[in-house]
Amino acid sequence: MDYMREDRRESEAIRLESLRPLLQGIDLRDLAPVLVARNIIKSYEMNKLYTESTADAQINAFIELLKTKYDWTGALTDALIRNGKCNIAQKLMEMQSPKSARA
Repeated sequence: MDYMREDRRESEAIRLESLRPLLQGIDLRDLAPVLVARNIIKSYEMNKLYTESTADAQINAFIELLKTKYDWTGALTDALIRNGKCNIAQKLMEMQSPKSARA
């Protein structure tokens, strides 16, 4: 069971790294409250994102934070849609679909 969780976490980490270029230009502080509301991150973790001064530092902190979490994809998709980033949400959904894994 633990092996399957670790394997899943690794595949989610790869997905996060693939999202890195798409997250450029997004204020990740807008996404964090949705992730807190969905119990993906804690409010003190959200505050760490708020303290980062540059966009690149925010993206790095955001990705490293989500790498430690399970089942963040649905909540992140929701946060992206709620913040008008439907194109990025669609890319995330495509990344997690079985068809993209076979391609």
